[in-house]
Amino acid sequence: MPGPRKLEPINPRNDWTGEKHITQKNPTTRAIEDATGLSGLLAWLSLTSEGATIDASLSGAVTEANGARYFRVFQGTDLLAHLPIGTFDKTVIYLVFGDSVNIFTSDPVKVVYPRRSD
Repeated sequence: MPGPRKLEPINPRNDWTGEKHITQKNPTTRAIEDATGLSGLLAWLSLTSEGATIDASLSGAVTEANGARYFRVFQGTDLLAHLPIGTFDKTVIYLVFGDSVNIFTSDPVKVVYPRRSD
């Protein structure tokens, strides 16, 4: 089973993919297993590890890929609009996954505006 993965920083000038490998404890064997086939799972960007989304455009349904790895693509135009450079450059925010019932997990991610070379 893959271990935790550090998230790539968010560059609001580009689309960014937030992803997470989600596991669950088997109630019978107590073993940790991949959580595949989850429905109703959302991902959002938040100012805190347990907070609400920064903006509705920075929240939405996820897609499952490669068994228990879930992802959502955040559009660069939305990131740029809601993570302005003066407020968010070099700031840590959170990628949160949840289904409002059984699943809730978050990971810190840094917002970084690369300097342009003129």
